Amino acid sequence: MPAMSAERNGGAWSFQCDSCTEHLDTNERGFEAALSEAKSEGWQPYLALGHWNHACPNCKECRS
Repeated sequence: MPAMSAERNGGAWSFQCDSCTEHLDTNERGFEAALSEAKSEGWQPYLALGHWNHACPNCKECRS
């Protein structure tokens, strides 16, 4: 499991699924805009044990 599921990559935000190796690179420099893009692509942020995590569309279905 990655240590951080959202990080800046060359100024833009990227998201790593906390359940598999899937990742999403955005072109957004602002976190809110990047998170909005991730959600529109089917990604789901969720709070677990006090930490924010992200699930890709496939793993999101497994969580349902």
